[in-house]
Amino acid sequence: MTFIAKTVNEISSNNLNKRVPETSNGDELGTLSKAINNFINRIDAAVKREKQFTADASHQLRTPLAILKGNLEVLIRKEREPEQYVEEIKNNIHKIDDMSDAIEKLLILARLKSHTLKNPETEELCLYDEIDAILINYKQDILKKGISITLDKSEDCQIQNHKTNLRLVLDNLICNAIKYGEDQTRITISLEPISHHLKLSICNKGQKTPADEINDIFNPFFRNRDHENSEKGYGLGFAIVAKAIDLLKIKIHL
Repeated sequence: MTFIAKTVNEISSNNLNKRVPETSNGDELGTLSKAINNFINRIDAAVKREKQFTADASHQLRTPLAILKGNLEVLIRKEREPEQYVEEIKNNIHKIDDMSDAIEKLLILARLKSHTLKNPETEELCLYDEIDAILINYKQDILKKGISITLDKSEDCQIQNHKTNLRLVLDNLICNAIKYGEDQTRITISLEPISHHLKLSICNKGQKTPADEINDIFNPFFRNRDHENSEKGYGLGFAIVAKAIDLLKIKIHL
């Protein structure tokens, strides 16, 4: 017991890799040492997630904050017309909105990484209705780009799954299809029952993803080199999808 107490006292946030020696005697000390180690494992995982979030947020916000600061400094160097102030303020507000969106996605990613969904609370959902509701949210973007949507409904669209995380997957995939779909083209969404599963396909027409980037597209902050200059983004949407489908035991293929 003294040795366990000594080891616990030596553990801090700087050496969370240290563990209490476990015995296999099946006595109370063995049970206690295992419980302590499991507790330290959870703390270690939480600290790592916090450090990763801090690093990710810092990485993503450093550049836009520098740009925002530079724009404001230029704005106050000399007196300008009121219209110029209004235009520049609007531009900076858009940059702040982009940063807020990035932070929100980082928080979602951190939340997903902290969940295991060993016993997820599932409910019966109509996949067609879920997709239709998400498409309504992007109505303005669809109209602006002149995109046509074809949604093929299967006879059986009912599934049993975790509603929040499933919506997260669908929203990111549909948003991506619209964002990177070419103007005046068609996005086809189809539902097809296969064996005891339901296959969802989302197909758009846009720039093809290079073969050497296929394996990286679900990594956080990865951006297709053809999209970096044409579309704004932080490369977090597909990373969120990858983590969510892992929790939901869903397979995805690009």
